[in-house]
Amino acid sequence: MTLFQKPYTLPFDLHRFMRENEELLKTPPTNVKALWRDTDFIVFLVGGPNRRNDYHEDPHEEFFYQIKGDIHLNIMTDAGPDRIDIPEGNVFLLPPRLLHSPQRPDPSSVGIVVERVRPTEIFHWFCPKCHTHLHREERPVTDIEKDLPPIYQAFHDRHDKRLCPKCGTFHPGKD
Repeated sequence: MTLFQKPYTLPFDLHRFMRENEELLKTPPTNVKALWRDTDFIVFLVGGPNRRNDYHEDPHEEFFYQIKGDIHLNIMTDAGPDRIDIPEGNVFLLPPRLLHSPQRPDPSSVGIVVERVRPTEIFHWFCPKCHTHLHREERPVTDIEKDLPPIYQAFHDRHDKRLCPKCGTFHPGKD
């Protein structure tokens, strides 16, 4: 009788993996390379530069480990926008449902993000001037590397969703 019937992977050299996939970590708009698939967690490397203009909502915590370079998370709270800095070598556990937008201005930055698998991903866009909520998108995401770019593109193509009804500012779309 086998107690553990699921296939498992062996440990691997993360820094070698980072070197071998360096170009994928620089491919906008996501700069992502998944480490494991078909598990209860989404575990991926994220590289820079990356400047997102959407905010992501996760019903669970997200774990950040910043391996190389500094990043920050733009967050949206009831009081308005704020920022959380995550310097190189630091870890951060993001609380559930905190709207966040990872910003990786350093082109050499690399971090690990761990999220729980969930049936859909939720994205929000806000007016860059007055922070009025412009649009919410909820869609299934099965492959983070392939499924996110069309979601961003759909918002960028919807000019009607990018015009702020409060102050008239037009969201720039792609940065």
